Amino acid sequence: APEEMKKELEKEAESFDVTVQEYAAATAHPTVIQLFASEGIDAGGYGGVCLKISCLDMGGEEVLTFPLNTDADDAQKLCGELAKMEGVSPAALQIINQRGERLRDCRTSLLSDFVSFDK
Repeated sequence: APEEMKKELEKEAESFDVTVQEYAAATAHPTVIQLFASEGIDAGGYGGVCLKISCLDMGGEEVLTFPLNTDADDAQKLCGELAKMEGVSPAALQIINQRGERLRDCRTSLLSDFVSFDK
């Protein structure tokens, strides 16, 4: 089991482009952020509706509003912006949706699927 765990830690660290030691240090002091989808007015001037993600900290304070596109790398962009705003490594982020699922555990899905209400 220890070899399996070591491989898993190495894989996780690699996914954040950090060493295993940096990964362990970051995850030992997590920053929890909860995501909620909300509708906003489209800035394009057509009065259309666009989805935005409200990112709240544990105190319920909004840390970031992120425009939701359908880009495959939206989740990575969101993690990068949140890490910058919070002053932490992306590996320290524990991003949770309204269903209680961790973004880290749902890597293959689009961010729009992760925050949707009807899943």
